[in-house]
Amino acid sequence: MQIITAKSRVLDVPRIWARRPLTIDGDARLRLESDGEVSVLAPVRPRFLGRFRDVRYERVGRLEPRLTAVMAPLLAERRRVRVRLVDVPAPFERAAEPAIWVSVWGDVEMARVRPAGGSRPRALAG
Repeated sequence: MQIITAKSRVLDVPRIWARRPLTIDGDARLRLESDGEVSVLAPVRPRFLGRFRDVRYERVGRLEPRLTAVMAPLLAERRRVRVRLVDVPAPFERAAEPAIWVSVWGDVEMARVRPAGGSRPRALAG
């Protein structure tokens, strides 16, 4: 896995996330939407009898456009991606405008370079 971005701000965060509990280094997920946007999902555990229910993921916001251009092809190909919440202010500091930052890692293959002239690579004689 290679780092794609160390810290990127999540855009269009709904105000409901100003009071929800989020932790630094918390798990998150990415989802490719039908309009080409990449949504960030964070885990939410129900408060009432939360121990007995599975964790569900809700939309936190969307990635920046420059990062969406990189991540959309990776998600379309179903490559492995790791997303972590790297900077989350305390709930009382998020009251005015919720701000959440994520770190994204993924399986990015290096492009294979073909030799000039389109010839096939040959083994070195030795």
